[in-house]
Amino acid sequence: MLQSAHDVSDGGLVVTLLESGFPTGKGVSITLPQNLRADAFLFGEGGGRVVVSVKESQLKAFNATLGEFPALSLGKVEGETLVINGEAQGKIADYQEIHENTIGNRMK
Repeated sequence: MLQSAHDVSDGGLVVTLLESGFPTGKGVSITLPQNLRADAFLFGEGGGRVVVSVKESQLKAFNATLGEFPALSLGKVEGETLVINGEAQGKIADYQEIHENTIGNRMK
């Protein structure tokens, strides 16, 4: 049922979403839960969190498999941009360039 899975660790949720999009260049649009601090939710590195993507046609079966396991639906894989609460944060490809080449570019 899973299309992808990635642990939330260094850099928190934002880095996880970006790294998940690097191989394909696909973006993601998410909506943050209102009852949590945005900075802690987006950049927190503690706790055991995993981000998974599931085909929309498999979502009902996936949720049934989860049963009472705590899970939160954040949004959709779409486009080429990271979008948080309706605001574009930049293209995945641009973040990939920064992620992969910053040190090398600084050493030139």
